[in-house]
Amino acid sequence: MTNSARRAFANLILLCTPHHTIVDRLHPADYPPEELQRWKVQCEADAGIDDRALSSLTEDRLLELIQKAVSSCRPVRLVTAELGLGFIMGHQLLSVPPATAKDYLGAHNEYGPPVITLTVRNQGALKTYVDSHRVRITPPGLTIAVNDLPHLNPDLPSPLDVGEARSWLYHLDTLVKAVLVTRAVEPGSADMLVGEVSLGSGETVTTLEMPAHYLGLAN
Repeated sequence: MTNSARRAFANLILLCTPHHTIVDRLHPADYPPEELQRWKVQCEADAGIDDRALSSLTEDRLLELIQKAVSSCRPVRLVTAELGLGFIMGHQLLSVPPATAKDYLGAHNEYGPPVITLTVRNQGALKTYVDSHRVRITPPGLTIAVNDLPHLNPDLPSPLDVGEARSWLYHLDTLVKAVLVTRAVEPGSADMLVGEVSLGSGETVTTLEMPAHYLGLAN
C-alpha cells in the first residue's frame, strides 16, 4: 500500500490499547485484514456512519467537527480529595507515606506534631468552593468536624480555582482518641477513616478509606 492509501479513512480503525497490542504486536496472524474490516464496518454501522459520510470526510472537515464538538462541551467540575499523614514543622507540612506511617510516627515526633491531612484538588474546568470538611470513623460512622489548627487551615468557605489544591489538618491525637473511644463503646468497630468535603455547589466529595492501623493503632 502507498502511504496515502494506508492512512486513508477507509483503512483506519480505532482500537483501545489492549486490543491494539493484541492485534498488532502479539497475535497479528489471528486478525487478518478481512476480520478487521468486518469490525470496522460493523462498528461504524452501529454508530450511524456510512460509506457516503466517510467518502466526503476530509482532514480539514474532521478537524472542524472536532473543534466544534470541543467548543460545545460544557466545563466540567472535577474535585478529588484524599487523606494523608504528616508532621507540622513550623508553618510547613512534612508528608509521610500513609501505608508505612506507623514506622515514622514514633521516630519523627521531634519534627513536630503528627497530623492527618485532608487534601482537596480542583482538577476540572470550573472554580469551586469548599464549604466544610470532616473525617468519618467507620463503622459506625462517627463524624469528626473540628478545626484544631486554625492558624494553618484555610478559612471556610475556601475558593478553589482550577488546578489549585488546599489541605486541612487534624491533630493525629484527636483522631486516635476518637477511634479508641469508638472501639471502647463498640468493640470491633472503627476500622477505617474517610474524609468528606462539602462544596458550594451542593456536592460532597469523599476520599478513599484509610485503615485505622495507619495511625499506629492495632488492627
